[in-house]
Amino acid sequence: MRPSKFSDAQKIAILQEAQDGEPVRNLCERIGISQATFYNWKKRLGNQDVSDIPPEVLRIRVLEQENARLRHLVADLSLEKEELAEIIKKNCIGLWSRKSNLTMAAQ
Repeated sequence: MRPSKFSDAQKIAILQEAQDGEPVRNLCERIGISQATFYNWKKRLGNQDVSDIPPEVLRIRVLEQENARLRHLVADLSLEKEELAEIIKKNCIGLWSRKSNLTMAAQ
């Protein structure tokens, strides 16, 4: 599941705009989300206010998102490292066999 472009605080602010009277359809078009996404946010966060969320919770959520992003990055880099090691190993074996063939032919 890919991460959201919007933080919970941003989602709550968008929900408050709808409560203030902006039509949901116009709001969703302006923000670039579907109406289904808007109503999912409303179901999950509808009763909250930005000030209701303690700053520690917001900070922990941000840190968890950053941690997940960094874990994904490390996993990708580890895979790339293994692939490069395999390529180097294959190339070295190929060079080694060619070298041994040349020395045998020279004798």
